[in-house]
Amino acid sequence: MADTSSADPSRHLRELARRITDVYLRHMALSGAILTGSGARGDADRYSDLDLIMYADEVPPAEAASAAQRELGAGPAVVLLAHGPNGFLDQFPLDGVQCQVGVIPAADVDDELDGLLVEHEGLDTPVGKIATGLLEGIPLHGEELLGRWRARVADYPQGLREAMVKHWWRFFPLWYHEQALASRDAGLWRQEELVNAAYALVGTLAGVNRLYFARFEFKRQRAFLEKLSVAPARFADRLESLFALPPADAIAELGALVLETQAIVQRELPGIDVTLRRPPGGAQVEPWG
Repeated sequence: MADTSSADPSRHLRELARRITDVYLRHMALSGAILTGSGARGDADRYSDLDLIMYADEVPPAEAASAAQRELGAGPAVVLLAHGPNGFLDQFPLDGVQCQVGVIPAADVDDELDGLLVEHEGLDTPVGKIATGLLEGIPLHGEELLGRWRARVADYPQGLREAMVKHWWRFFPLWYHEQALASRDAGLWRQEELVNAAYALVGTLAGVNRLYFARFEFKRQRAFLEKLSVAPARFADRLESLFALPPADAIAELGALVLETQAIVQRELPGIDVTLRRPPGGAQVEPWG
């Protein structure tokens, strides 16, 4: 068989994931397995790792995973999540690829989806990334189970849309404090608040657009931003410019993006309160003497 690892990294990860799944199935009872991440999406490169999530009715013993890794001929494993009743996550090298392979109880996924889709909880956790992984992933085992979960995730409820906007609509008014910040040694803090505001804009617009979003390991940024069909003009370029412009210009651009996003929410979800305690373009804090 020809070596596809350099010519097509995504194909290489997919073939490797199928091989790992087949071997794990010989050592433990699994109800499902799905390849997520860049290997599933098709945008992997030679630096990409492999993200393989497996599901079981009962978490298998640690020795079962160790035996599977020995059969695969994998290198020494690093335990990222210790084996226990909530599952486990190992990372090991195989054929030059860092493979993250975990097993979690299938019942936990149902609970997490209930929390997200019904209760609208966990909006500051990686659960949004899990939902996206179910939609983008490639099922390798247990298609019926995974199909049921994917159908649930594909039906993005209106209540979650509203909860996302309410959760993410929070901004520190940098525009009000701009002059004070300029006179102080606060560069790191200003950058931190720009980052927080950028995530708040992305999370708000993700809700408007019925997209799952997690701040956790927010990679492939440009690809995600381009999915936002309802957004301020040139949103991706302008968001990225916040971290290249001079401080005063960055704060002014942030204020413009906040006001444009506010107008979008008021149009798309008129029942949501997106008032700002100190709106951009107003007065700035004045020195007292």
